[in-house]
Amino acid sequence: MTNVYFTMGETDFIVVARLSESGMVERLIAEFEQLEGVDRTDSTFVISAIEEREALQSYELETLLEELTE
Repeated sequence: MTNVYFTMGETDFIVVARLSESGMVERLIAEFEQLEGVDRTDSTFVISAIEEREALQSYELETLLEELTE
Protein backbone atom coordinates (compact mmCIF):
# COMPACT_ATOMS: atom_id res chain seq x y z
CA MET A 1 0.00 0.00 0.00
CA THR A 2 1.34 3.41 -0.88
CA ASN A 3 -1.50 5.62 0.39
CA VAL A 4 -4.56 5.31 2.63
CA TYR A 5 -7.25 8.01 2.70
CA PHE A 6 -10.22 8.46 5.06
CA THR A 7 -13.03 9.95 2.99
CA MET A 8 -16.55 11.34 3.30
CA GLY A 9 -19.45 10.03 1.26
CA GLU A 10 -20.37 6.58 0.04
CA THR A 11 -16.78 5.33 0.39
CA ASP A 12 -15.14 5.45 3.82
CA PHE A 13 -11.54 4.62 2.92
CA ILE A 14 -9.46 4.59 -0.25
CA VAL A 15 -6.31 2.50 -0.38
CA VAL A 16 -3.79 2.94 -3.19
CA ALA A 17 -1.55 -0.06 -3.79
CA ARG A 18 0.86 -0.84 -6.61
CA LEU A 19 0.70 -4.58 -7.19
CA SER A 20 2.43 -6.46 -9.98
CA GLU A 21 0.19 -9.51 -10.32
CA SER A 22 -3.44 -10.53 -9.82
CA GLY A 23 -2.58 -12.96 -7.01
CA MET A 24 -1.29 -10.07 -4.95
CA VAL A 25 -4.55 -8.20 -5.55
CA GLU A 26 -6.57 -11.21 -4.44
CA ARG A 27 -4.53 -11.59 -1.24
CA LEU A 28 -4.81 -7.89 -0.37
CA ILE A 29 -8.58 -7.89 -0.87
CA ALA A 30 -8.94 -11.09 1.18
CA GLU A 31 -6.96 -9.47 4.01
CA PHE A 32 -9.19 -6.39 3.96
CA GLU A 33 -12.34 -8.52 3.99
CA GLN A 34 -11.09 -10.24 7.17
CA LEU A 35 -10.87 -6.93 9.06
CA GLU A 36 -13.58 -6.30 11.62
CA GLY A 37 -15.97 -3.62 10.36
CA VAL A 38 -15.28 -4.18 6.66
CA ASP A 39 -18.61 -5.08 5.04
CA ARG A 40 -17.48 -4.96 1.42
CA THR A 41 -14.68 -3.83 -0.88
CA ASP A 42 -14.74 -2.20 -4.30
CA SER A 43 -11.75 -2.28 -6.63
CA THR A 44 -10.69 -0.07 -9.51
CA PHE A 45 -7.67 -0.89 -11.66
CA VAL A 46 -5.56 1.64 -13.54
CA ILE A 47 -5.04 0.71 -17.19
CA SER A 48 -2.54 3.48 -17.89
CA ALA A 49 -1.31 6.60 -16.11
CA ILE A 50 -1.95 9.94 -17.76
CA GLU A 51 0.36 11.80 -15.37
CA GLU A 52 2.30 10.78 -12.29
CA ARG A 53 4.36 13.01 -10.06
CA GLU A 54 6.87 12.17 -7.38
CA ALA A 55 5.68 13.14 -3.92
CA LEU A 56 7.86 15.58 -2.03
CA GLN A 57 7.99 13.10 0.86
CA SER A 58 10.18 10.83 -1.23
CA TYR A 59 13.03 13.36 -1.20
CA GLU A 60 15.51 14.03 1.58
CA LEU A 61 15.11 17.41 3.28
CA GLU A 62 18.66 18.40 2.32
CA THR A 63 17.95 17.71 -1.36
CA LEU A 64 14.80 19.84 -1.30
CA LEU A 65 16.62 22.71 0.43
CA GLU A 66 19.47 22.56 -2.11
CA GLU A 67 17.02 22.71 -5.02
CA LEU A 68 15.08 25.60 -3.49
CA THR A 69 18.16 27.69 -2.75
CA GLU A 70 19.85 27.30 -6.13
